[in-house]
Amino acid sequence: MARQNSVDNAGNETHNEKKDVVEQHGGPLHFPVDDELAGDQTMQQTLLNAKSATDKEHNMTLMQGIRLYPKAIGWSLLISTCIAMEGYDVCLINNVRLAVVCTFE
Repeated sequence: MARQNSVDNAGNETHNEKKDVVEQHGGPLHFPVDDELAGDQTMQQTLLNAKSATDKEHNMTLMQGIRLYPKAIGWSLLISTCIAMEGYDVCLINNVRLAVVCTFE
């Protein structure tokens, strides 16, 4: 019932019958265009900057990426090495203990 009231109170005269049926059956509400926030100049500039940065990174060569992000590459290598060494540690320690026990017998 609350959903029906919100549909009735939306005050949007631009609804068509299909949208009204969707809203009444639990679909998304459609509000007037006046309620939408207008994108200001700052938001548009931010979107343009993000698109430009994405395009530059997609067109970047491997060497440019290595020169631009050396700390990220180093961190990635460090973490990857730690994960791999943890796997070796689990297997290696048990084998070393077994080898030490076998040499005493």
